Amino acid sequence: MIHNPGESPNIPIILAEVAGLDGDAMRGTDDAALAAVLGALDSAEASGAVTAADVVMAYIKQIVTNTNKIDSVAADGLLGTFNSLAYLVNKIERHLHSRERWLGLAGASEGFAPYALPVGDAGTFGAWTEILDAADTPIIAGSLYYDPHRILLTDVPKTKALLFMQFAWGPVAATAYSNEDYSEFYTVPEKPADGKASPIIMQLEGLPVDTLLWARAKQEGADEIDGTVDFFIGIHEYEG
Repeated sequence: MIHNPGESPNIPIILAEVAGLDGDAMRGTDDAALAAVLGALDSAEASGAVTAADVVMAYIKQIVTNTNKIDSVAADGLLGTFNSLAYLVNKIERHLHSRERWLGLAGASEGFAPYALPVGDAGTFGAWTEILDAADTPIIAGSLYYDPHRILLTDVPKTKALLFMQFAWGPVAATAYSNEDYSEFYTVPEKPADGKASPIIMQLEGLPVDTLLWARAKQEGADEIDGTVDFFIGIHEYEG
């Protein structure tokens, strides 16, 4: 090797070292690195959690051959893991296909006495009124949650006037409202007493049984002297 004057004496040493790196002995067999990571067609199927000892092919086989898929695994539904996928799917199904119970004054079922909400004067809210207390649910033995679902208006202060209702849940209505634990809706009632009424669907959370439920109402142009908002409420209950 020619050494140019003025060139560092270390350069020939470095060049010699680099030249020694050439050849199959230093590169290893073809695709050895890929094989160590990806595996081969005959790699055994992996099982359990991911580990550094398994190759990609092992996990591909695990995915392809695994029979524990969402459409075939038995699930405990509402009695299983809270808020798991199986739990939530079963809860939706139960909301659509479940037993409904209707309640009136003092949480009584199968009666004819409705709840009565006062309205305030000049279209203002009346006082919060307790609809369900801790002893009113569960109605169906073994239920852990309930879901207020529909109401049926039977009388209102004024017909064909905009009615606004709010439902709150918790020990104290005002606190629940401040915490935004409430739901609300508008409706324009016809003449409920003349049979021109149909159930109104409500959107509320699923609530633990024994949770207190409150309501209040106001109606456009109505005063307290004009009467109360009378209604029955239908709920669903769930075992988990």
